Amino acid sequence: MDKKIENHEYNLRQFIDIAIRWNINGIYKSQTSNSPFGIMDYYVINARSFFEDFRNQLRLEFDKQENEKGFEIDIKDRFLIGIKDYKNWYIDKETEINKLFGETNLYSSMLEIMLSTEREINKYYPSRIEQEEVLTNQYPRIFKNAKGFSLFNSLHEAYKSETNVVANYSFVFLALEHDEFIHCGGTEFIKFLSKNFDIQINRIDSRQSGTNKRTNLYESFKD
Repeated sequence: MDKKIENHEYNLRQFIDIAIRWNINGIYKSQTSNSPFGIMDYYVINARSFFEDFRNQLRLEFDKQENEKGFEIDIKDRFLIGIKDYKNWYIDKETEINKLFGETNLYSSMLEIMLSTEREINKYYPSRIEQEEVLTNQYPRIFKNAKGFSLFNSLHEAYKSETNVVANYSFVFLALEHDEFIHCGGTEFIKFLSKNFDIQINRIDSRQSGTNKRTNLYESFKD
């Protein structure tokens, strides 16, 4: 494996390992004026340059067309499992992270690097068979297709236990509506949530449209 790919892999693996094992408050307290990301300085500061080298090298490796299947298996094993673990951890810890660091922070910045890495790999080596359960469209009056329902289901699993239900599910509706995965109106969507998922909201908050702190997770599920 080329050194540029290995450097990016090492950087992400080390960051993921520390992020998951270390107490978030401990990372926060390790920050200083000379060390803005604390013990994460090296990984966060170098992440973008390592990613750019990785992206360029991945394209070159793909163009070689030598042992394509073996390389595909190797590259996915090196990156996608760890990225998935980090996404699941981030979903669980997002509220705690935002309380300490604010919505723009080292964890969200590294999540974006990981999502970009995932997109680059899937661009050259798209999955032949989805490894996760493929959902059928159980609510065709609400969702236009199975992908729309699958997106909703993934977001629901992420948000169902949180307290800010109006903001979260307003974002879900508006994002799905914008990307044309849904063909019901807001009132029907609210009834659908109450009847089928015991989620109670009284309005769709239009302020949750567009890009916000929930966008990264939505995009990761959509890819």
